[in-house]
Amino acid sequence: MPFRRTAALNASRRPDQAYSSRASQTSTRPPDHNAFFQRKVSKIDLSLKIVALIEDVLAKYAVHREIPKSIQAILSNPSMSEFLLEKDSVRKLAEKFACSRTPQRSLDLLRLAHHFGCPIKQNAYECATFQLALSKQWRLVLALVAQGKQHTGRTTSRLLNWRARALTEVQLFNLLHTVLEDFRRHHLTPTRRTFHLILSGHIRNHDLARAKDCLHAMDNAGFPPDASTHATIANYYRSFGTNPQIEEGALANLSFLHPVVAVSVANNLIRTHLDSQDLYNTHRILSLFHRADIETIFGVVFGGDGTFGVVKRLPPPPSFGPLKPNAATFEIFLNHRARHSDLSGALQLLDAMISQDIAPTPRTMASLINVYFAAKQGPAAVQLVAAVCNTQHMWSSLFKPLMSQTSPSTLQNHFAGILPNVHVFNSLLKGLLSAHGLGCVRHILRIMKVMNVAPNEKTVETLLAHLTRVENARPRDLLRVLRKLLSPSIVPTLRHLHIILSCILRHEKYLLYGAGWNVFARKYSSTKRQPTGKQAWLSTTTSSMDPLAGVDLVPHLGRQNLARPILASLANRDVRSDGPALALRIRHDAVIQSDMDSARNVFSDLLARGIHPNEYHFSALMEGYARSGDLEAAVDVLDSAKQSGIKPNVVMFTILIVGYARQGNPRLSLQVFKDMIASEIPPDVPSIDAVASAFYAVGAGSMARRVLIALWPYIQSFPESLRDLPLKELASHFRSLHSNPPNTRSTVPKEQRLQIYRELIDVTKIWFIDRRRSFNRKRCRTLQRPARARTQA
Repeated sequence: MPFRRTAALNASRRPDQAYSSRASQTSTRPPDHNAFFQRKVSKIDLSLKIVALIEDVLAKYAVHREIPKSIQAILSNPSMSEFLLEKDSVRKLAEKFACSRTPQRSLDLLRLAHHFGCPIKQNAYECATFQLALSKQWRLVLALVAQGKQHTGRTTSRLLNWRARALTEVQLFNLLHTVLEDFRRHHLTPTRRTFHLILSGHIRNHDLARAKDCLHAMDNAGFPPDASTHATIANYYRSFGTNPQIEEGALANLSFLHPVVAVSVANNLIRTHLDSQDLYNTHRILSLFHRADIETIFGVVFGGDGTFGVVKRLPPPPSFGPLKPNAATFEIFLNHRARHSDLSGALQLLDAMISQDIAPTPRTMASLINVYFAAKQGPAAVQLVAAVCNTQHMWSSLFKPLMSQTSPSTLQNHFAGILPNVHVFNSLLKGLLSAHGLGCVRHILRIMKVMNVAPNEKTVETLLAHLTRVENARPRDLLRVLRKLLSPSIVPTLRHLHIILSCILRHEKYLLYGAGWNVFARKYSSTKRQPTGKQAWLSTTTSSMDPLAGVDLVPHLGRQNLARPILASLANRDVRSDGPALALRIRHDAVIQSDMDSARNVFSDLLARGIHPNEYHFSALMEGYARSGDLEAAVDVLDSAKQSGIKPNVVMFTILIVGYARQGNPRLSLQVFKDMIASEIPPDVPSIDAVASAFYAVGAGSMARRVLIALWPYIQSFPESLRDLPLKELASHFRSLHSNPPNTRSTVPKEQRLQIYRELIDVTKIWFIDRRRSFNRKRCRTLQRPARARTQA
């Protein structure tokens, strides 16, 4: 069908937003239901003079927003008024405006034509809405659908379906229940696609209960779940975590899907497994693709001949043959290479993509920019964006303040003709913030304005993350910044509050427990005293778990007044708590409030919501148990995480190392560190610092120094100029290495790792032997004293 081919092309650009229901085998739509969408907008024959006059009128209307004045300007030009009375001309021009750099003019044109008396039909609104949806102008989609109902008194099922999609995209989840009511009000019958759109909205809002209700309603309406339903669930279930049943259901129905939609499902399953660092199942899903097309991916990700060393239970191949990768497939692994700072591997993937005639997209460019910055090649990323923007007649002087140096690059030839979008500039901003600081923000925003690209919620999230991670901004400052950056087109999201709440918990943890080796040794010695007088400054909880997992802010710190409109916006849109928010609540109860019963209850609520716990949820429980001194329970949580398929990370082992250090047991701290190395988990700065602090806490400063120097090469080569520094200065230099992004850490060769491990064993043997001898000598001196003296002692 013509529309299905258009939808397939759109799905290839954004597979995570593709409508799998369009490929449903049970669709009852007529074959030509969207034939009018097949016209090429660029070939519309309109008088350039008339279009220029109308654009001038609309530009003035956009400033003054007065219909009568605009109508008077039109009446003064008979040719323009005649043009606006022709409904086909209005439809074509509205469609052209909708896919231009000024899509708002599409709505203004239809509004003016309506006031002028033009008999606009529904297909004018449908064509314009379709173009707005292609360019992701979801707020304009909502406005245009509402305007169409206001002007004509009716609407169509296509427009209502676009409205349902737009409600999810702008996170107006509170209005999803009105979708079916609109169909009934306008005497229209919802389709399978309608239910799939509502279903995807509930899943993306982490509302599994309403998603199940939607499935029941769909079944009662005569649309039992089919292959497209499994595809819809698989495409959007990623935020809930890995679910073997959903994965197997989606794989078993691949043969009944359109090949492009099948690739979208496979891509989302790969994303889910890479999020959990599950290379085994990543390899398994990749086996569905044509091996020659992804040979480079196998070689770059798995190394050698692309095998994984074990025999895999492969999923059943689709009946139409192996899948063909698209741009999104390669973008997934480009981002994976960014996490490993592998520029060489990323360029190999890009070359393989180009050699297969797969056209790069703006998201491909954004992924490559992430790789450049991860590999310390920021100037090349800036030059790539500058070269692409220069093809759009942009002033190169705007990029000069961002270029610390120039480097030759020919990659811009691969992206010729691509218009940079907000994803490209967000990736560029994220990388430049770490190199140039906040001074680069105004330059990026100026370039975006020239390119007519508006910031979005991700732009705000990037700024907030930089403020809290690099600038050490206070929570109140973050709330103030967030409120200033919000606008009608940028609304607060849970990801914004994740950053702020995480900052609050770090600050409260510092108030309770302090920081540094001296505080560690003083607070967690045998004469430990519990912190007092701090509880009044700490955040509290509420009975409602949404939208921020029930964490409340105390009013006298001033945070509550700042956060009230932000939380109200989320609550009014019926935004539900997600996995990260619940992980922060568990950490709040377990670490800040020392209430393990409440933390376990939140963990149970997490499971009841259908969210699969990840390493963040388990590590929050582990830290709570470790803080309370119940290390046996912390180890049990680690074992439970392993049984759930979670690969332990360095944070989990560091929690145990610190826990044993608090108990004055450096031997077990060191043993946990060895177990981490044996599990092939590379240590980071905090884990090594924790091992050294375990010795410092019991008064073995010399051993802390030896351990720190011995393990330093895990991060980078030990600078000999620091060898004679005092221990505190040495530790301060070592901790400063943690300010660098973790993916910039140099890889330690295997031989060097073995040498470090041998040195660690030698150093610790010396200390434990010396300590045992010291203890024996002390005991001998005690026994050699006269009995009377021993009795008095």
